[in-house]
Amino acid sequence: MIPRVTHRLERTLLSSRQALPRPARLYSTPSKRHNAPATASVQADFPAFLPAEEQDLANFLNRKVPLTILPNPRHASILSKEPDRWFTDSKTLDMTAMIDACLHNLYDVRRATELFNRLRSQVGTTALETQLYNAFLESYLLMSKQEEHKKQHWIDELWLLYEVMESGKEEVLPNSKTYSILLATWHK
Repeated sequence: MIPRVTHRLERTLLSSRQALPRPARLYSTPSKRHNAPATASVQADFPAFLPAEEQDLANFLNRKVPLTILPNPRHASILSKEPDRWFTDSKTLDMTAMIDACLHNLYDVRRATELFNRLRSQVGTTALETQLYNAFLESYLLMSKQEEHKKQHWIDELWLLYEVMESGKEEVLPNSKTYSILLATWHK
């Protein structure tokens, strides 16, 4: 690509007027009028990751970019001993990330349950949301299908977690997905 660009650059710079020796260049006039129609065309070379068509390029530029929004760090003088209800700390974010990784494709549900119980024992954490509880309910249901010999254990865990949600002790309430998981459990 660079040799092609330098060749075009040389061709442009060495037009008829600029090819003349220095004194002659000063007194010569351009060969084309300034209001003449443009005849030059530019060949755009797109990088390999960009599509070549204009519509594909517009779609590429208008795509949704996923964002992870993290809370702003607080100044050390503002920190206190009481738990923050609006921002989670790094340790809690790490634990929820590990829980998510363990629950993915039922990789290690037992370890995820261990981390989840440790997270639930922390007072006032904001990471405990209905979606996290629903992920555990769903994984318990899938584990009961996967491990037939421990089916009752996983269903018992599911109902215990649902009862905690229903009681409101941990300030997490069930939603429509929770009830759909319970209906699927009851159906099986």
